[in-house]
Amino acid sequence: MIRVLHIVTCMNRAGLESRLMDIYRNIDREKVQFDFYTNRTEEGEFDSEIRDFGGKVYYSDPINPLRIDLKIKEFKAFLLEKRCYSIIHSHVNEWSTLFCKGGMLAGVPVRIAHSRGANKTLSMATIFKDIIKMPIKKYATDYFAVSKEAGTHLFGKKALDSGRVIILPNGIDATRYAFNENERDVYRAELNIGDNIAIIHVGNLIAVKNHLFLLKIFMELKQREENIKLFLVGEGEERARIEAFIKEHELGEDVILLGKRKDVPQLLQAADVFIFPSFHEGFPGAVLEAEASGLPCLISDTITKEVKITKNVIRLSIKEDPSKWAKTVVNLETENRTDCVNDIINAGYDIKNLASRMENMYLKMESSS
Repeated sequence: MIRVLHIVTCMNRAGLESRLMDIYRNIDREKVQFDFYTNRTEEGEFDSEIRDFGGKVYYSDPINPLRIDLKIKEFKAFLLEKRCYSIIHSHVNEWSTLFCKGGMLAGVPVRIAHSRGANKTLSMATIFKDIIKMPIKKYATDYFAVSKEAGTHLFGKKALDSGRVIILPNGIDATRYAFNENERDVYRAELNIGDNIAIIHVGNLIAVKNHLFLLKIFMELKQREENIKLFLVGEGEERARIEAFIKEHELGEDVILLGKRKDVPQLLQAADVFIFPSFHEGFPGAVLEAEASGLPCLISDTITKEVKITKNVIRLSIKEDPSKWAKTVVNLETENRTDCVNDIINAGYDIKNLASRMENMYLKMESSS
């Protein structure tokens, strides 16, 4: 059995972390075991399950942009102390440079940098990260990305076009999202939806998800359809701003913040439309989940094109007025809903296929290292 060390921020219930746990649950742990190096000192929500599976979770201080050399030295020292990892797999985008360098200095032969984002916004933070990522190809031995766009973002177009970047799109346990009419009825009653149209968004409450734009779309929808509710699933640093907007515009009775949930498949059953107006994404698994459940999906055109698997997905520019988004929602076909599980599986995005592929890659890397 080989042990692969995954570098993450914290194993909480969020997109990347949920996708990693899905792989972990489906991989043959007799052959490949996962351990996790987190950049937080507190426990994550998945840590207990990781330990139940035989994995280890290590904690460290958050990355300090002013002390990146210290983080590299700390990670190198950690690896030299443990001396049990021949493969490290970093999922922290631009910061992967630090960990791949630390791994190189510690003599780890396989150092995977996995690009999971494609940030196009211009700010001091993104400029700094662009500088941080510049030497990534010097320190990483293997380049992974969830999409072509994410691969170009971290490794450059030349590396992508040459075939140097391995595309490993997010996968989901598609069968968990199969549409079920009885389950839908139960959850609509539990959420007190009644005859209302239920709009849903699943994602961390962070700026990149563009929640305030979503709320403006909802306000436009309220002018067209009185019986409508919006459900926001997730937590994050933008919650206070979102709550303030809801209060200011008196949307409290119609916008429901559900927080972090373990029952996302059931919540998707209860909904009628999925809206996802992010500024940018690498490859959002939340959209795949909504597609699998047969939901009509309205997403921003800044999201990588590969995520559109079914005919139920419409892409719109976030530069368009919220009224256009609202008009599009009103015209969506929400009747005669069926699940699209087979579409997801046939397109290669089922978690079992992905877990098997990654298992074989790890084993091959180990044998050749």
